[in-house]
Amino acid sequence: MVRLLYSGFRWSHHDELSGYHHVVPSQRDYVDGNKLPGGGSPFRSLANRLNLFLIDIATCIRGLRHDVVFMFYPEQTVYFSPLFLKWFKVKVVYAVHLKDDYWFQPGSSMSLRIKKWQMRFVDHFIVLSRDQLISWESRFPGKVSFIPHGAWCPQDGESPAQFRPWIGIVGDNYRDYDLMREVILHFDRACPEVVFHLIGVDKTKLQFPLDQRNVIVHGRLNTEAYRRKLSECSLIYLPLTFATANNALLEGLSSGTPVACNEVGGIRDYLFSDEYIANDGEELEAVYRRRAAMTEAEWSLEQKRMAEFCEMTVNWHSVHRRIEALAASLVESSNEDPVVARY
Repeated sequence: MVRLLYSGFRWSHHDELSGYHHVVPSQRDYVDGNKLPGGGSPFRSLANRLNLFLIDIATCIRGLRHDVVFMFYPEQTVYFSPLFLKWFKVKVVYAVHLKDDYWFQPGSSMSLRIKKWQMRFVDHFIVLSRDQLISWESRFPGKVSFIPHGAWCPQDGESPAQFRPWIGIVGDNYRDYDLMREVILHFDRACPEVVFHLIGVDKTKLQFPLDQRNVIVHGRLNTEAYRRKLSECSLIYLPLTFATANNALLEGLSSGTPVACNEVGGIRDYLFSDEYIANDGEELEAVYRRRAAMTEAEWSLEQKRMAEFCEMTVNWHSVHRRIEALAASLVESSNEDPVVARY
């Protein structure tokens, strides 16, 4: 049996049921940064920087007893562990989350240059979209796999709820606030009955009066209240600038609420239907009106389809199995040559 060590941490801004740390099947084989000194500290604080460095040290030490080490936030936690583990013939796997330009554009801090240099000692990369698979495979041929981000999925589709003219917009990172504002103002004119529930949105970036009549701004919600609000909305809209995967999208699907997004690279890997691509207010209005006209039977069937999509595509159990299979294939391989990046 392959000995597989996971290394990472939990982001404090993630919902309790979300985040890539859920990839870890057992705490026994996990370097958990949240349990090390400085765990959970504000991002980029001195305590946080110390914590990320300690994760790398602990990964080196514990990795010596494993065949494969899977680092799922290498953008933050890696300093020298890939080179160190390579000396001891331990296989190293990255899951990469950020834009390609983070890794491949020239000009960066010393810390990032070190991280980029360490990439040549990585045995395999996991990307979170098929779009990224193309660009990464061109640099690391034969060393890249697409495995989608995971979510905890319901076993069955939820029973149809009362239709409400509510659309949820969630999150701040990689959000297109110009598009968000255009959509809200379009609905104010075309569908004045619709209320937008903004959760985790930076309201100052919207640049319209905070008493906008079709908007309710929520503060940070606990897991129970957040999931309830998602399920109460009839649609969730994510105006995005980038997404290899998106926790808010996965949270919506796993709550039984369809998610619509504008067209950005990789997003079609996570939308269960292309009918939920909406690039402006008019296209989102068409999505909303189609849902509003659905019968209870049609709504129930759609929720069943969402649950099936979730279970087959992004269920964490499926992600676990694919990562374990990848680790086993790396151990079985006789190829010990380091990966050399071609920038």
